[in-house]
Amino acid sequence: MEALSDMRGLIELLEDRGDLVRIKKRVSAKFELAAIIKKVQDTTGQAVLFEDVDGKMGAVANLYGGRDKLANLFGVSPEEVAFTLGDRGAGAPVKPVVSSERVEPFKVYREKPNIGELLPVPFSYEKDAAPFFTSPVVVAKDPDTGLYNTSIHRIQLKEGNRLGIQLVSNQHLTLIQEKCEQRGMPLEVAILDGTDPYLFMASTSKVPMDVDEYEYAGTLKGKPLELVKCLTVDLEVPANTEIVMEGVIPPGVREPEGPMAEVLEYYGGESPKQVIEVKALYHRENPIFQTILGGTIEEHALLGVPTEADLMKRLKRVCPLVKNVRMLPFIFRCVVQIADVPLSMRGITKNVLTTALSHPWTKMAVIINDDVDIDDPNDILWAITTRVDYDNDILLVKGAAALNLDPFIEQPGDTLTKIGFDATIDPLMQEKFARRRTVGLEKVDLSELTGSA
Repeated sequence: MEALSDMRGLIELLEDRGDLVRIKKRVSAKFELAAIIKKVQDTTGQAVLFEDVDGKMGAVANLYGGRDKLANLFGVSPEEVAFTLGDRGAGAPVKPVVSSERVEPFKVYREKPNIGELLPVPFSYEKDAAPFFTSPVVVAKDPDTGLYNTSIHRIQLKEGNRLGIQLVSNQHLTLIQEKCEQRGMPLEVAILDGTDPYLFMASTSKVPMDVDEYEYAGTLKGKPLELVKCLTVDLEVPANTEIVMEGVIPPGVREPEGPMAEVLEYYGGESPKQVIEVKALYHRENPIFQTILGGTIEEHALLGVPTEADLMKRLKRVCPLVKNVRMLPFIFRCVVQIADVPLSMRGITKNVLTTALSHPWTKMAVIINDDVDIDDPNDILWAITTRVDYDNDILLVKGAAALNLDPFIEQPGDTLTKIGFDATIDPLMQEKFARRRTVGLEKVDLSELTGSA
């Protein structure tokens, strides 16, 4: 499959396949936008293209809302997307190319642009502190190595040209900002809204800090990203981005940020966070604003599928019998599928469980045999109910490090207990747990038998 050219190429692909709905009437960015997105996700599951939000511009959501949509980036089946992401990401780095020309003439706003007046930033949930950008790719360079880092953060709309950004401890952008702050330097950043799909995917993936993420995105895309120089900061950004904001994170400045409804469907609280002072804002003709509705399938897919690719590499090193991993439909719980374990490897399933629970996005893990449907929650629950010896097959990991998003974490450094269920068949009990099968089920054609064909 030919790589998608830009976000508009993905929109066109989804519309051609009937996987996109257009909302033609003007909608409000406050609550109405979010309500429509959620309604579509819960019914047809399509991507949603809004032709007019608050009279400012169009917007799009749910572009990546599920394993099937992520598969569009690579032209593979939904079942193959995590494997493909892992395989592509292991390829040789593809350096970007810098162009002197943009995709088209951009409309530019300088001199402290009033962001809220220019962009339809959504106010999604009733207890959110303000409108939030939920899908912005933040671009920065490591001051020591010069390597590009790209990552997605929630960004709060403040007044005029000021934004609040949630930087979480130990994330790469946080470490880069801390380096600059220790030297009394502002960190130059570019904020991309509606950028290259492969860069967007790269920005959700766990990439080592010594890897340039523009090069990693080129690896996923199979061709170089085309970049252009920024106007007011010493950075380069993809030429096909819909909206770009350039600015700095000044050292030593903290302001209240949050709350905002987060990935776990709870509200992330208020705390002092860094701010961004925007120096310039520019966009394509008839730009399309991208947003993600927090705590829904789109956010879960963008976090879950890269985590599956990462976990698959880890688990395969522990046990080559691992066949598949699922973090969806909801992250924080991981299901690992494994082939029947020979007697010589008895007990390896506990090692696999421990490895799965070591990942920061895993709070509960289940390991199943390949006769259990990894995509059917009822079948997984059946295996937990009938194949788990609750005295010997439940693994509790106490005092484990956890994500700050977990509602049980009150302050950085708090720990919690993780749980694992070994729902596989003990090699010594294969006969006892042989599952009944209906012979010839796949050959039954009811329409032929009833004469309704």
